[in-house]
Amino acid sequence: MALLILDPMREQDIRKKYFREEDERYLETWDGVDVMSPLPNDDHQGFIGRMMMVLGITIEEPGLGLVRPGVNVTDRHQDWKSNYRCPDVVVYLNSNTAINYGTHWQGGPDFLAEIISPGEDRIAKVPFYTSINTGEILIVDRDPWQLELLRIQNQQAHSVGISTLAHPQILSATSIGFTFQLVGQMPRPNIEMIHVASGQRWIA
Repeated sequence: MALLILDPMREQDIRKKYFREEDERYLETWDGVDVMSPLPNDDHQGFIGRMMMVLGITIEEPGLGLVRPGVNVTDRHQDWKSNYRCPDVVVYLNSNTAINYGTHWQGGPDFLAEIISPGEDRIAKVPFYTSINTGEILIVDRDPWQLELLRIQNQQAHSVGISTLAHPQILSATSIGFTFQLVGQMPRPNIEMIHVASGQRWIA
């Protein structure tokens, strides 16, 4: 259950008592409100690591763009800490006009992945990502298991499709030249990633 604290004094007391310095990296700020999502478990971190490796090989190493985990993405430069999100994986292609300030990116990536943890609202961040001109969003749900690819067009998010084990639709992320599909079996399905240009296949 979420807790919203409106008393500034109690907020400071709770921060001092319960927040460790390392916890700050899991915070986001949504229009001035600090939001802490559940800490990523081993599966969550495994997905991030595998996607980083694959996208690094196919996009960053050939010099097509940058691939980052957990980067701060915002709609502003000044006072950026008052409104930012941290996608699990982002891809900024060389043609992207977003600005990298080192601590944060102003403007959306060409592609991002969000791996949903228990208690998270799977689409809560979508309006924000849409507003900063993100290209495509891959949502990885794990309860129940499914993949959904959203494409942003004319500042609207449109579902490209949903891949489940019962209906393993192939989802084509045209921005980065990859397809994604849920494969395997319960209780731990996998994500099949295929690089369209080379035909190379990986499992995450």
